[in-house]
Amino acid sequence: MIPSLPPYWDIPAFKQFFDELYDWLYSTQAKAGFGLLASEDRDGRTLSLSKRDIVRAVAETPFRLQLLDATSGGVAKVRVRLGNVAGRKADASMTSITDDPVFTKTLTANGNRIIQCKVTVAYDTATGVWSSTACAIEEVASLTANDATHIYLELGNATRASNGSGGYAVTAVNQVVSGDQWVARVGDGSTYVDYNGLV
Repeated sequence: MIPSLPPYWDIPAFKQFFDELYDWLYSTQAKAGFGLLASEDRDGRTLSLSKRDIVRAVAETPFRLQLLDATSGGVAKVRVRLGNVAGRKADASMTSITDDPVFTKTLTANGNRIIQCKVTVAYDTATGVWSSTACAIEEVASLTANDATHIYLELGNATRASNGSGGYAVTAVNQVVSGDQWVARVGDGSTYVDYNGLV
């Protein structure tokens, strides 16, 4: 809310500043396609975005490890934006900083396909500490179960279907993570529990 009569300010200058801010917000957000809601009463002016526009803005905002449809020439592919898992690139072939060329995985069968990050881990018996040694992104039919040497983290999933012209297309992409992920394994070499979360 922009107050109408804020205390301890030179009122005319303050009002002019917020009048200009209000006009700028209204004009720029409208151009950007947002449904800016505005109201005014004796307490001041209120600006807000509709829930629909907030949801759309979040969905369209790029973030690391974001999954995107990258279908090309009848080949169903999913792009994975540059990102880190367990403190390193989610796949060794990703290009740091530039994300160019982009990293993609081809969907190898119709239906729902899982995009997972395979984190290789090792246990140091001398120190009792688990550490990660490598990461690779894979496309599989179902999420692989964690084992003694790997943690499998689902980044998201995508659906492949025929495009009706002899090729294939991605018909849906569902995001599971929303940015770089930390990964931890707690326990000893035979009994352990795995965790992950947003960095």
